Amino acid sequence: MPQGLEDIKTTLARITRGDSMIDLLIEFERTLDATEIFSYRNWYCGELIKGPDIGRYWFTTTWMFPYKLMPDPDGALRLEKIGCNVYVDRDTLIQPRRVLTPKDWQNQKTKEAKLDELPVWTVTIEMPVKYVTEHLDAYQDFIDDNIDADKEAIEQEIAPEEEEPLEDEMDGEEPLDDMEGEEL
Repeated sequence: MPQGLEDIKTTLARITRGDSMIDLLIEFERTLDATEIFSYRNWYCGELIKGPDIGRYWFTTTWMFPYKLMPDPDGALRLEKIGCNVYVDRDTLIQPRRVLTPKDWQNQKTKEAKLDELPVWTVTIEMPVKYVTEHLDAYQDFIDDNIDADKEAIEQEIAPEEEEPLEDEMDGEEPLDDMEGEEL
């Protein structure tokens, strides 16, 4: 799926809204540093483009690397040894062209720049939550907020409806009490 600058901007805005996301990403980086992944070639060149997505068991992030700076696959193997899942894909980044001449404009009237598709590598890392949340109260705050939101959604869905009397449902039929002792 091609990546756009607006998607990356949205991800960064979501991260900077609260301290808890930044704290979780710092713990994620601490875990990567503890596995010494940054000693492998080009692993330090990645930019966060998606995530963090926090599930019950997995902490998932997606990183983008320039095509010429593919991260060393041995680094992915190092992460897999501690229980992470690592997925590497080729993708494209849609980026506006730098305008140097009028030919670089997509539309002469609005002066919008042409969009270039640049090849990139994306690396998705699914890390067990236990590595990220060992020392953080921010994770508990995040979970509490999600639980409260889930409870509110469930309560709205299960709002008590007015029940009709049982007599209306039977349409004049007699109850089954008369069938004592009979086997079906």
